[in-house]
Formats: sequence, C-alpha cells, structure tokens
Amino acid sequence: MQKINLYRYEEEDGSITITPKKRNETDTPYKKRLIVDEGYILTDGEIETPCIDIDFSDENKWNEVSSINEEV
Repeated sequence: MQKINLYRYEEEDGSITITPKKRNETDTPYKKRLIVDEGYILTDGEIETPCIDIDFSDENKWNEVSSINEEV
C-alpha cells in the first residue's frame, strides 16, 4: 500500500489546491492518501475502495485486504 502525504493550499484567487507536492519545507501535511497495491482493496469494515484520503487519526481504521474472492 502506498501512503502519500497531501498538502492543502489556499490560492490567491480563493481556490483550494490539494497536492502531494510540498511547496515549502515548513508546510505540514493536511491529510494522507492511501492507495492499494494491485489485487487488494481498502476497507474499514463497511466501505471498500482502492484509494482514499483520510485524516491521520483514521489511518489505523483502514486495512488492505485481498480483493480476490476465493470460492470454497
């Protein structure tokens, strides 16, 4: 699973930019993006998704599990 820090910037025109590119060394991350590896899916027990932007405090709520359903 990839874990990417995201940064939030308010532009001069009032628009908001969310990007993984840090503009200054002093910038602090806004959120974290979780991206699964091929053949996996993220789940919190209710939601399943291949990618999600989360608060740092929610990182332990998400698990990467195999998306291949094995028939018994």
